[in-house]
Amino acid sequence: MLSDTTHSVRPISASPSLIERERTRQFPAVTPHRKPTSAQIQEAQRVWMLQEQCRRLCLTLFAHRPPAIRSLGLLSSVAGEGTSFLAILLARVLAHDSDEQVTLLECNWDHPTAQETLGLPAPWGLAEWLRGECEVEAVRYRLSENLVVIPAGRGKQDAGLLTRRLYQRGVSNLFGPRSLLILDLPPVLSCGYGELAARLAEAVLLVVRAGQTPASLVAETCARLEQVPLRGIVLNRQVSRIPRWLQQLL
Repeated sequence: MLSDTTHSVRPISASPSLIERERTRQFPAVTPHRKPTSAQIQEAQRVWMLQEQCRRLCLTLFAHRPPAIRSLGLLSSVAGEGTSFLAILLARVLAHDSDEQVTLLECNWDHPTAQETLGLPAPWGLAEWLRGECEVEAVRYRLSENLVVIPAGRGKQDAGLLTRRLYQRGVSNLFGPRSLLILDLPPVLSCGYGELAARLAEAVLLVVRAGQTPASLVAETCARLEQVPLRGIVLNRQVSRIPRWLQQLL
């Protein structure tokens, strides 16, 4: 159980979440006086399919009794692949379908997005807690009954040190016994602490922006994750230039 001092914020559905922002930006809300366009219908179908794919992933990885894993990290080769978007969506789906507490842990100090995306009231986060500047209850923000987020905080200047501290203490030891964990991790190739951060979770998924990320970068990332339990590659676009041998990991 979380402490009573855990912050409460408005549910994701009532706040300008990344998911809703993206949908609104591309396809404005349909008014009752207008018939949905074919583009809007197709977009709604894509969103539904994405949610169902996330649900399938969650059931595969977390639904066993006891769970096969208690922490799952999402990472990418380089920035801009959509890792944070998918981490939020996975956490939402898992919290909705699970009786257990779910914690979304943001570990990307180079490009933190949770505070702005979710409208969190204070800049404190994981970095401040790891430095001993506050109690852990001060950086927990409840988004729904089963979902809590811990934002990255201000840790860009000492991100490597913070990652080592988190790795040495063990994410599962700190949060696992009371939560299922979704970790938003930094890129492996373009971030100095990316490879170490990949070892924080019990299993990881590699997010690839299909059709844009060079196959050579994906192959190099897979090589660097050789000692990491990589459970698959998530393509966030329908058209893929990833070679067939990599697609077989999906």
